[in-house]
Amino acid sequence: MMNKKIKILDCTLRDGGYYCGWDFSQEIVLEYIHAMNAARVDVVEIGFRLPKSDSFMGAFAFCDDEFLKGLPIAPSIELSVMINLKDFISKESINHSLVDVIFSEKSKSRVDLVRIASGWGEFALAKGLLSILKKKGYKTALNLMQCGGRDPKEVAEKFSIFSESTDIDVLYFADSIGNIRPNDIPNLLLEIKKVWKGEIGIHAHDNLENALPNALVAIDSGVTWIDSTVLGMGRGAGNTKTENLLLELFQRGLTQYDYQAVFPLVLGRFADLQKKYAWGSTLLYRLSALYNIHPSYAQVLLASVHHDAHQLVSIMEGLKEIRASSFNENLLSDAVRVAHRSSSGDWDPESTIRGKEILIIASGPGAQKYKEAITSFIIKRRPYVLSLNITDAIRPDLIDAYAACHPIRLLSDLEQYNDLEKPLILPRDSLSEEMLDKIKNHRICNFGLRVEKDKFEVSKTGCVLPSPLVVAYALSIATAAGSKRVLLCGFDGYESSDPRQEEMNEIINLYNRIENRPSIIAVTPTTYSLEKSSIFYPEL
Repeated sequence: MMNKKIKILDCTLRDGGYYCGWDFSQEIVLEYIHAMNAARVDVVEIGFRLPKSDSFMGAFAFCDDEFLKGLPIAPSIELSVMINLKDFISKESINHSLVDVIFSEKSKSRVDLVRIASGWGEFALAKGLLSILKKKGYKTALNLMQCGGRDPKEVAEKFSIFSESTDIDVLYFADSIGNIRPNDIPNLLLEIKKVWKGEIGIHAHDNLENALPNALVAIDSGVTWIDSTVLGMGRGAGNTKTENLLLELFQRGLTQYDYQAVFPLVLGRFADLQKKYAWGSTLLYRLSALYNIHPSYAQVLLASVHHDAHQLVSIMEGLKEIRASSFNENLLSDAVRVAHRSSSGDWDPESTIRGKEILIIASGPGAQKYKEAITSFIIKRRPYVLSLNITDAIRPDLIDAYAACHPIRLLSDLEQYNDLEKPLILPRDSLSEEMLDKIKNHRICNFGLRVEKDKFEVSKTGCVLPSPLVVAYALSIATAAGSKRVLLCGFDGYESSDPRQEEMNEIINLYNRIENRPSIIAVTPTTYSLEKSSIFYPEL
């Protein structure tokens, strides 16, 4: 029989919110709460309580008391919110007035437990915040992040700061990088228990697929608070899976939980969410753990379609060299620029296109739907027709050239290019010798490319772009060619929540800052922030 004092804290909506901006549908929320009530978990961490936001976030990023009143969480379940310690620090001390704004007295709130997430640098400052929250009547927990990969004595030394504190109920060690192994746990807890006599919790990540084994070893070693999420939903590789943890505890004799109550979530709505957001252990998350890299780097890279396999490995190696244990967008941009080798060009588009109107064909459904009208327009007006990668919407004899700048996309299209007899515009130096050998019989127009954050610059024989997006590359070609107008077909766009939509609109904004650029007009339906017309308009 296992220790009956164990508490399972499910933090699915809090940790899973990193994927959807904490904006969960009402249907998912109600099903989740019903499952947690039925499973009889001890604590539900419903979300964050952030003091501010620079962008739109859903209600579970703020979890104000009025909002929480409407959630049908069983009274027997403790309700938790998490806060970031750094949000409440001002001039090396706790911003007392901000705490008072964010937290009422416990008697007026459904929240039972406030958990504080802390980095190593500010850890000691948590004392002041804990004291304020205790006086307001809340239970408190403090999570020390990134405990993996450190000497156990170093972790214990940090915990010793609170050895005499009466303002804290639970101290957590969080495996934020996901590199703790089961064999590490007993010695780590041995050192922690020398300085901390209160309750201990574990927040495990699954980069090395050790989240559940780590949790179980931690329980055997005296940890009493265990974090988990449904299907492991959480930032990066995710967390200990609630369904597996409850099932394992039941098998070990801890029968106070109904593990089957979460199965409908796992097999239903959350399975759909996992397909959509693709969390879970992958090679990149494993590398992030082994290299001591913050998992958010892997998450961002996996969401991008602009890096081939070699570049992904190169980026991770670069982050390893600079010891990127904290997420920083500038560090990621630097690593990406190193991985994407600059390519200097020697082909001048103006020598070929000579200022003609350019029609750019993308692969969106609009190009296929209106291909007859597009074909008629090409035959009548004779623009310079530039295809982005391979398209089957327009006859090859009507296309003047193909533009490609992403090596992995080019590699996938090589066989189709072999059947074409049109020029291929690409940044030659960015391709491997093997790839160049496969297209050696093509006429290659070498238009250079360098990737640099927030830059969109065009020269006679190349460009500087914020990412190797082929539409930006094609617009650079049109600009270098001296064209006055560019028409776009098949640029349908994506849903507003899709990051590719935002990326494209950012590219357009950067492009619009270029002097003497061609005007660009979408002539098939689009959701992008573009000037619009119609391929059917006689005076186009």
